[in-house]
Amino acid sequence: MAGSYENVTTGSGSLMNQKNILESLDIPVGGDAYEAIEEMYGMIWYLAGKLVEAEVYSDPLDAVEEASTFHEDGLKESPTERFR
Repeated sequence: MAGSYENVTTGSGSLMNQKNILESLDIPVGGDAYEAIEEMYGMIWYLAGKLVEAEVYSDPLDAVEEASTFHEDGLKESPTERFR
């Protein structure tokens, strides 16, 4: 999928640097775009850590991988979809 989570992360799951993200997503000028991506990346990992604290997962990477796999389900649960 173009523009997926994998387009902004490295093979080890780290967030790419701004230059690589902008090139990967074909964004010509993207300070704001990078900041939005960086904030969402931080939110994902924060919530994954909370799932480990709640003993839903033992490794936050497992939570992130599941969320990536089922991201369309997450979109369906989002306020944007529910209130159309």
